[in-house]
Amino acid sequence: MPEPKDLNRRSFLERVLSGGVALAGASSFVSALAYLFSGGDIKRKYERLHRVGDLDHFDPGYSRVIRLESDTILLGRSADGKFFAVSAICPHKGCLIEWNKGEGRFLCPCHAALFDIQGNVLSGPAQQGIRAYEINPIGDSVYLKI
Repeated sequence: MPEPKDLNRRSFLERVLSGGVALAGASSFVSALAYLFSGGDIKRKYERLHRVGDLDHFDPGYSRVIRLESDTILLGRSADGKFFAVSAICPHKGCLIEWNKGEGRFLCPCHAALFDIQGNVLSGPAQQGIRAYEINPIGDSVYLKI
């Protein structure tokens, strides 16, 4: 029967390093599988609801800009009663957008970019839309998901 090899310092470190590499690879593989099986819809850990006001303050045509965490958000209610919440920063040059309640659109006053109520570009110079946030009335309050 062969005798076990002496475990010297070098072989011990090689085994520890090999195990660490294998563990890191397995962890990355499991994370990739979780992402793929979620349909690419893994939410940010810190996503949560923030109360942004009383329901009776959100009359049709109402809008205001708020700063919440690191986001500047334009929120309000359209003339037909739909709630909206979008990034208040134009992706073109970083200007503060405005709500045009008469047309039901967002306008960047710096270069006249137009966006619809979902944040999609209607006319340039902006090449990408503005981020839309989920906003919902719950009971007598209005909540924004960040």
